[in-house]
Amino acid sequence: MKKHFLVKIAHLYYENDQTQQEIADQLGISRMAVSRALQKARDEGIVDIRVNYEEGYYEMEESLKDKYQLTDILITPFQQGESLKHILAQNTAQYLQRILEFGDLVGVGWGSTLSFLPQYTRSFEPMDLTFVPILGGAGQVSMEMHANQIAFGLAQSLGGRFRFLHAPAVVDSPQLRGALLSGKSIRAALELAKKSKTVILGIGAPLDPLSTMNDSGYITEDELSKLEQAGAVCDVGSCVYLNSASQLCPLDLNDKIVGLSYDDLREIPTVIAVAGGAGKHAAVQTALRSGLVHILITDEETAGFLTLS
Repeated sequence: MKKHFLVKIAHLYYENDQTQQEIADQLGISRMAVSRALQKARDEGIVDIRVNYEEGYYEMEESLKDKYQLTDILITPFQQGESLKHILAQNTAQYLQRILEFGDLVGVGWGSTLSFLPQYTRSFEPMDLTFVPILGGAGQVSMEMHANQIAFGLAQSLGGRFRFLHAPAVVDSPQLRGALLSGKSIRAALELAKKSKTVILGIGAPLDPLSTMNDSGYITEDELSKLEQAGAVCDVGSCVYLNSASQLCPLDLNDKIVGLSYDDLREIPTVIAVAGGAGKHAAVQTALRSGLVHILITDEETAGFLTLS
C-alpha cells in the first residue's frame, strides 16, 4: 500500500472519527482492507498512539499490585465524605460487571459503601448470580447497610437469587453461637457463603471513633476495649480483626461472630475489598499485608499512602 493511501485512511479514522465500514464504503474497498491499512499505518509509524495517563493511575496500580502481591487494584479519584462512598461503589459495580461470570456465587459483606452497590448495578444484564451474606445483621445501623439487604438489593437489580442469613452479627457467648449454628437455616447459609467464588467486603478501622462500626452498636464498649488491648488495627468485613503485624487478634470475640472466619476467608478464591478515606489508611495496609485480600478498590489518597509507607 502506498504511503499517501495509508495516511488518508488514518486521517479518516483517527481525525474524522469515521468507522471502518464508512471508510470502506467511501473508498470502495472492503472493511478488512481498511483494518489492514490501519494496522500497517501503525507499524510504519504513520500513526503514533499514546495513552494519556494524566487522569489515570495505571503506574501506581501496577506498582501496588507488585508491592502487596494483589491480583488487581482499582484506584478512583478522592472525594470528600459521602461522595467518596458513591464513587467507590460505582467503580466497584463496574469492576464486578467485568469479572463476574454467569452463575457465580458471590458473598457479600456489610457497610455504608457497599450499601450503594445495588443502585449502580441496575443497568447490568442479568447473569444468574446468587448473593449470600458473609455476616449476620450488624447492630443498629439502617437496614440498607446490612449484608442481608445488600445481597437482596444486588439480586433484585441483577435478576439473580439471594440467601438470607437470619442471625445477629455478634452474640453474647460462643455457646449461643454454637446453638445458632445448630439450626438448619443459619448453618446452611454460612456453608453456602464458604463456597463463594467471590466475596465483596469492606475494611474497617475498629478503634476509629468516626467509623461506621462505632455508630452501629455492632460490638459493645467492653469488646472495643478488648480490641484496643489486643492492638486491633483493622477489621476485614467485620469478620476478622487484625493487629499491626497483620495477624489475627486473639479475642473471645472471634468465637462470638456469626460469619465467615479467618480460615474461611483464606479459602475464598477472590476477595474484593472496597475501602477508602484517611481514617482507613493503616487498616487497608494491614489487610493487604495479611494476604486475605486479592483485589482492592480504593481512592488515590489511600493508594498514595500505600505507595509511600
